[in-house]
Amino acid sequence: MYKKISLPVILLALFFTYTCDQGTKKVVLRYKHKAGYEMIYATTVKSNLKVLEADTVTKEHSSVTEYRIDNVVKRVLEDSTFEVYSTSTRSSEVITTKDSTIQNGEKKAWERIVYFKPNGKTIDVEFPEPIDSAWADYIRESYKQGLPVFPDGEVFVGYSWTQTTKVLIDDESSLSSTTYKVKSFAREKGYDCVVIEYEGNMVIPIKPYTVEKAKGIREGIDRMDMKGVMYFAYKEGVAVSFRENWKMNGDRKVTKETGEVTGFNVIVEGDYTETLIDRKKS
Repeated sequence: MYKKISLPVILLALFFTYTCDQGTKKVVLRYKHKAGYEMIYATTVKSNLKVLEADTVTKEHSSVTEYRIDNVVKRVLEDSTFEVYSTSTRSSEVITTKDSTIQNGEKKAWERIVYFKPNGKTIDVEFPEPIDSAWADYIRESYKQGLPVFPDGEVFVGYSWTQTTKVLIDDESSLSSTTYKVKSFAREKGYDCVVIEYEGNMVIPIKPYTVEKAKGIREGIDRMDMKGVMYFAYKEGVAVSFRENWKMNGDRKVTKETGEVTGFNVIVEGDYTETLIDRKKS
């Protein structure tokens, strides 16, 4: 009798296990850019900054800045690497201090040529206009640590992966780590998207560079904690939006020409949003 009862139960359980597994939605996350296409993003950065010297606040302000970012795919290399020309234009900026408010209008912020793989891995960042090599390295490190590299296989709701980067600081290795998790599938801005939540940190060294105003050499380390969500259109292979909260603690020092060393901390907390507003053939 028990055998007669248990066998149908087992078969029924196996049936539901099979059908539920078959119903799990799985997709591969890959950028699918084509040469000549342009992606335009609207970006807002809200931040609060404090500079501390010997536990005394020497500078403090908040700001809200709006940007337009144009990403044009110049070409796709033979090894599938994308070459993307990225231009950021500031449309407005409001900076508030204890005793004043400054408003700035439209201005080109920066230009970069970014090389990355379909899985999102950054290969290199070049700069059409000359910039200090210390800041060039800082930006490259930010791309490598801050942007997700997608898994090789399919992902589904509940799938997670952790991305680690080894960073060399004063001849010692340090690790930055970010964990990504697929939370759901959703429609966003007219696209079918994978919703990816993430939380992690970045460790970015600032190599020595000359500061004429301070009459010395400045260097340091920025440590950033971040938490956010990304919407990725898996059919079109394009990032639709990012929303992120972050906090940075920067340990800095200036070595003056006299040999005097001054240390200070830069603490910045803010919110970042980036939304795709147009995708077209340029």
